[in-house]
Amino acid sequence: MAKLRAPLSNQLDARVEDATLQRIWGRIAADRSGSRPVPRRTGARVWGFAGAALVVALALAIVFTRWPRQPSQLPVTATNGSLTTRTGESFAVLGEARASTQELSDGSTIALDPGSRLEVLANNSQTFASVLRQGRGSFSVRPGGPRRWVVEAGLATVEVVGTRFSVARLAGAVLVKVEHGIVLVRSSQLQDDVQRLSAGQELLIRAPEAAHEAPAAPPPSALPAAATTNAAPANRTSLDALLTRATDQRRKGDWRGAEESLRQALADHASEPQAALAAFTLGKLLLDSQGRPAEAARIFTRCLSLSPPASLAEDAWFRLVQAQAKSGNPRAAAAAAREYRVRYPAGRHTRDLARWLDER
Repeated sequence: MAKLRAPLSNQLDARVEDATLQRIWGRIAADRSGSRPVPRRTGARVWGFAGAALVVALALAIVFTRWPRQPSQLPVTATNGSLTTRTGESFAVLGEARASTQELSDGSTIALDPGSRLEVLANNSQTFASVLRQGRGSFSVRPGGPRRWVVEAGLATVEVVGTRFSVARLAGAVLVKVEHGIVLVRSSQLQDDVQRLSAGQELLIRAPEAAHEAPAAPPPSALPAAATTNAAPANRTSLDALLTRATDQRRKGDWRGAEESLRQALADHASEPQAALAAFTLGKLLLDSQGRPAEAARIFTRCLSLSPPASLAEDAWFRLVQAQAKSGNPRAAAAAAREYRVRYPAGRHTRDLARWLDER
């Protein structure tokens, strides 16, 4: 045990006055008896909590300032506000010899038929404008997006904000189909230069008929006598005029008149490039409006024999499957479906074709 350097009593000397001791013992006695309330220290406690909260806030600020955020939490910004591919690549032209599909950075999709070509005219945070030089393109535009989409196709301009539609450039014509949503089609060939299309509607716009009409025959008095006696028969109605008449008749619900106009077009102009379009339109009329699937199947087969453009041929094969199935010929429908899959392994109707056949 260590030896103390001084007496213990000297180390324990508190030197407290008697009056102070009396006050201390008085408070202790009052606390035990409950006669003296314990003083509240609300102000000190509030300031204590406030101080602690301030310390925590400062600590969090330091942590979030110095700690890097995860990439997924960082704001997504584009240097020029333009659309890119899903992998972040810029583009100016789309289209290949084979069918192609391009997913864009905003979730929209552009699918092009074989041999189609789409050129970008404007690409920024407000507008995506392109021109379909040839072929057929299907556009699935993300609804609610910030950009206005514009597709130029020669005879027509299609404007849309968010929908699903297709545009096909044919020989002297443009065909617009809408699957979902609403589009505006602008063309000098339309009444008031604009027409609104909604889901399930389509619009065929053709070049002015005057550009395709044969020059008027001179009056008989201007012809030599020999020519007058051997005059050629009157000119037949042009294919464009017959297609225009059929379109007007379909709009009015005159299915019989439209059928006659289209059959006349096939009979008088089978060798012209647009004869396949007339056959396809007639097949749709017989299948969708007339309820005559067996005849429609024969017409779709004829359409395919007229060497239609690629954009029209794929639709004709798909419609042929429907017509064969509806006419009670499942073998022929299955054969047409197999042919479609061979020709268009990544075709736009592949999923609908399988579902349609399963439902029947």
